[in-house]
Amino acid sequence: MAPPNTRNQHFWRDNALPFVELRRVADGHAVCYERHSHDTFSIGTVKGGYSTYWNRGKIHETQAGSVVILNPEDVHGCNPVAGADWCYDMLFVDPDWLLDLQIEIDADAAGKFAMFSDTLSHDPCLYAGLLGLADTLSDRDTDVLGKETALVSFFGDLHVQLDGTGVLDRQVSLRTGGKMAEVCDYIRSRCHENVSLDDICGAVGYSRSYLVRVFKKTFGMTPYAYLINCRVQRARHALRRGQKIADVALETGFADQAHFQRMFKRLMAATPRQYARAQEMAA
Repeated sequence: MAPPNTRNQHFWRDNALPFVELRRVADGHAVCYERHSHDTFSIGTVKGGYSTYWNRGKIHETQAGSVVILNPEDVHGCNPVAGADWCYDMLFVDPDWLLDLQIEIDADAAGKFAMFSDTLSHDPCLYAGLLGLADTLSDRDTDVLGKETALVSFFGDLHVQLDGTGVLDRQVSLRTGGKMAEVCDYIRSRCHENVSLDDICGAVGYSRSYLVRVFKKTFGMTPYAYLINCRVQRARHALRRGQKIADVALETGFADQAHFQRMFKRLMAATPRQYARAQEMAA
């Protein structure tokens, strides 16, 4: 497969609004991801073309007008249909910021982030609202107050448009409960170290075969894939802070810079340098 045309994909971010990031892909026919997760709440619009979208064990087909919804740590995959165009926006929001908003509008889950039960929507109002928000964020003529106002307005309405009451999806909560949540916490806190499978098993008291089987069934990826994903997410934050790529590769536990480059591109569909050099772009 040909490499993605990175000139047709852009990241927007603003130091004054560190809790939000926007990715806009104008030509994504060759932008492919392995299954991965984000530590953010993510929501995106498919503006053109077709793609397959895997989340929570189900495969969906998306097209222009589709909105995809991803809770923090939802393992997912979204890739273009072979031979088809694909154009999309994806918004990444810090769950702590969104939780504060949920508390303000009484949509939280007993003080915790209220997960969304929806994974896909074709609501034209939701689609239009998200398109408008993306345009506002990337508009150089809109100041910080205007952008933050647009964010609060959109996400305040989102709970009504999706869950109605913003109640936590209990299946999602249960899915990440118990020992598997302990495994995730263990890997996440030590992802920059040289962690072995025996280390993980020893921490939770499971055999290697049982741990790998149950973890993959629960999250859709192996513990190793989750470890790599955690490293890439940690690296993403470091790059946003302006750290040097070579330093980030070392600090996040990759064998060398080349290994870091390969893994980052496989999960982010962009190189670390492309991500680090992202500039605020015009609408």
